Amino acid sequence: MRTVEVEGYENPAKALANIVAGRIVSVAPHPQADRLRVVMTDIGQSEPVQIVCGGSNSSLSRWSSSPNRAPRLSGMAKASRSKSRPPGCAASNRAA
Repeated sequence: MRTVEVEGYENPAKALANIVAGRIVSVAPHPQADRLRVVMTDIGQSEPVQIVCGGSNSSLSRWSSSPNRAPRLSGMAKASRSKSRPPGCAASNRAA
């Protein structure tokens, strides 16, 4: 038998420590964007969390992964709180 010397160990689950499962309680189109949705997600806090996403498969009672805080996952953009653009600043001329 042969053995290999291990120089270190990294737990891949550590990067996912701030990700929680949440149940979608409401889905609505974003008022100032054509391709975004406003998703209210129950992640076990006192109030549902509002998440703006581009997922077209978001539906009521579906479970989704949600950031509990603002984590940075390796190789992905940082999830953060932000303000939406004021009315009238939308880049599209969406037909009603």
